[in-house]
Amino acid sequence: MSEKALFELLKKFAVYAGEVSLPYYGKIASSSKTILIHEKLREFPVTALDHGIQELLLAELMRGGFSDVAFNGEEESHLKFFFRTDYDNGVTVHCDPIDGTTSFVSGKKPYCTGYAISRARKGKHEFFSSVVYDPLRKVQYSSFKNEASMHVKSKKIPKTFAGLHGLNSAGKKKLADLSYTHVDTGNAHLAIIDVALGKIGAYLHYPIHVHDALIPFSFARYYGVLPYDGKGNRLDAFTLSHSPSGFSRIPKLGFFANDSIRDDLLSIMMDPKFSG
Repeated sequence: MSEKALFELLKKFAVYAGEVSLPYYGKIASSSKTILIHEKLREFPVTALDHGIQELLLAELMRGGFSDVAFNGEEESHLKFFFRTDYDNGVTVHCDPIDGTTSFVSGKKPYCTGYAISRARKGKHEFFSSVVYDPLRKVQYSSFKNEASMHVKSKKIPKTFAGLHGLNSAGKKKLADLSYTHVDTGNAHLAIIDVALGKIGAYLHYPIHVHDALIPFSFARYYGVLPYDGKGNRLDAFTLSHSPSGFSRIPKLGFFANDSIRDDLLSIMMDPKFSG
């Protein structure tokens, strides 16, 4: 299997998925799906397009001769039957058909479509490729191993952060006391990309889905940004636990645009009294 050919397929498909979805931006209703998280059932929005785009990608991978990969997609699909289910060895394709479903349904905030490739050895996952396409701006962000699409990186990084999930009121107050302001990006992938490009100071979210956190990981790494976990460890590879639909959520993860912002915010993310 050619990993580069797989990457090129995902780049082309991401644009196609953006073109397919854009006419329905703000014009389609969502339903809800129930997911078991930390022994609690939670509901998340989903549209017919989430399912449809994932089905199209699975079919495209089969036609392209890539059914020997494992597939991590958050939606249910009968086509997953044709792909490997061993996530702890070999190559896995990760798919988020529409990141920012609530934004997509409202038609008021950005959304994107995102994909990644990882390689696992003895349960350790290395994410070496990202493909994220912003249909509204018609911009693609991509990376493959030591290469990436070129974008301007801001030299003046604002004291802003995206993502509020996991912070309690005390944590939010602590950030405000440090003069950080929250920005609502509408989705995780573009927020992490904005951190990598210095447009946002940080992205904090916990717990977080693997596809939300790690689809843009390879791109962020190319631009010098690696995430930290809730113990203060800088992460370059990941040991991921399984759920019935693929991977369990990552307990805590934060992306920081520079060391100064990391020093301000990492201790807050690590402190249990600011979580909940």
